Amino acid sequence: MKKMKSNGFRPFRESVRNEADQLTAAMEDYLEMLYRMQQKNQSLRVCVLADALQVGRSSVSKMLRKLAAEGFLIVENYGDVQLTEKGKTQGKALLERHQRVARFLQLAGIEGDRLLEETEKLEHMSSPETLRCLDLLVEYFDQDAAAEARLEQLRSEVQKKE
Repeated sequence: MKKMKSNGFRPFRESVRNEADQLTAAMEDYLEMLYRMQQKNQSLRVCVLADALQVGRSSVSKMLRKLAAEGFLIVENYGDVQLTEKGKTQGKALLERHQRVARFLQLAGIEGDRLLEETEKLEHMSSPETLRCLDLLVEYFDQDAAAEARLEQLRSEVQKKE
């Protein structure tokens, strides 16, 4: 493929194509939800997962087969699901990523229903490098209450001007 000059622009499809070897956003959602459910000692069954993810049971069954083929889980008889160690590790990492992105967006002033929506977008589409940068900012504000207060003051002043 011919390499093109960037001119300060890179199509989104190119960014996604370069990360194609990673899990899809849907696979990540399933693993994160399975891990969340396991942490709450909830039943890991197709019907429960379908309700939690607001998708059909046939979609859940299909995705579970894919995740099992990748070694993230074991689907037992009668629809019971168990995360493998690989699945637990990945699920935990995905949940932690979700929480870090949500905290960053809270610091940025995103609230309510928009917080979950924006968290989902950002967590699935950001590179590991970008997520590390967000982590650093979150850590900075979490360690310095005065800096977080100054940020809140600045946000308040800007909102008054709008």
